[in-house]
Amino acid sequence: MPNHILTVSAILAASTLLGCARTDTGRGSQTPASPFAIVAVADSLSTKDLWPGFNPRATPVAIFDGSRTLLFRHPAPPAAFTPLQGHDSVWVHAGRDSSVSANTSTPLGGVTTATLMLASDTVPVLRRSGTLIHETFHVFQRAHHPTWAANEADLFTYPVNDGQVLTLRRLESEALR
Repeated sequence: MPNHILTVSAILAASTLLGCARTDTGRGSQTPASPFAIVAVADSLSTKDLWPGFNPRATPVAIFDGSRTLLFRHPAPPAAFTPLQGHDSVWVHAGRDSSVSANTSTPLGGVTTATLMLASDTVPVLRRSGTLIHETFHVFQRAHHPTWAANEADLFTYPVNDGQVLTLRRLESEALR
């Protein structure tokens, strides 16, 4: 079952990126992706039926942009977060909240939250949005399918001596690229 989840997760990410490539306003851009643009593009991509019952727009999201942590759609923001003026359902915390340490998910204020770390590089908005959807899927997966466990290291250790699996792995890499 773990390999099944990894495969589904990779297909989900690939289909999202391929099916919506024309919506990437930041593709090839040399400016860092704005957290607001990332969430907006992820939300627009999430109108597609990606998985039964999965709605990335219903998942709380925390993004560290290098100077502050922004919290989107969280039902119970921790006390360190304050409402961000001019943005409904967005809270801000100066600096990096200690719960946000990687592109993953973590309990934040008692609610499992997808997290995204924006590095100083210039990764396009679409790619960041795909990563965000991927992380929101992990939140969904743990809540709705608690016996599933994805080991993302499997992505890098596919058997290279199985021609069919290697072909699929290469197609996955090309689709994600």
